[in-house]
Amino acid sequence: MDLREDFSQYCFFEEVNFMTISGTARRTREDEECSGDNFTVMEMNTGQTFMSICDGMGSGKKAKQYSEMIIDMLEHLSESGFSESTSLKLINSILLAGNQWQEPTAVDMALIDQYSGICQFLKLGAACTYIKSTSLPMGVFQEVDVEAITKKLYDGDFVIMISDGIVDALKCEDKEEAMGRLIMEINTSSPREMALHILSRTLAMTDGIPKDDMTVLCTG
Repeated sequence: MDLREDFSQYCFFEEVNFMTISGTARRTREDEECSGDNFTVMEMNTGQTFMSICDGMGSGKKAKQYSEMIIDMLEHLSESGFSESTSLKLINSILLAGNQWQEPTAVDMALIDQYSGICQFLKLGAACTYIKSTSLPMGVFQEVDVEAITKKLYDGDFVIMISDGIVDALKCEDKEEAMGRLIMEINTSSPREMALHILSRTLAMTDGIPKDDMTVLCTG
């Protein structure tokens, strides 16, 4: 038998059990050139989907630069393998150590494991996150102080993140509950259409005039 000395390398990857698809809808506050909201959706090579909205307080160029910087840091830290809570703590330390950025911000993050369907949520001063489920009642996650919480997702579920401008447009006392009802009334399997519907419905409540930056991020 002829034994050859050359060799080949093979790399095997386990196929994920779930695929994700996302859609967004945005409007900038009236009389402003750019939005202070920024967002990201990343499918990482670890079989995870990372999504985040950063709501820079206020609107305009300065808020945009601030939220953009935070989203950029979150992307790099997540790709480097840092957990969501560790990433947020590191970013907070960096911002506190600097003198040029003294603006408050709201951060909303979720990390979906495409193998297990488990989603980790972490929020800091952000508006509620909603889960529209085909098999369970509507899930609502309010502010979680740095520590992450987990939720099992199933085929057909949607994770819906919104910035404060969406919630503040609702003219009622219990805005979070009203937003939940609005989401449940939407009948579409398209994340993009769902995001557009939420934006258009809330804009209609302000006569089509955005009083604040408005961002909707849906992942199914």
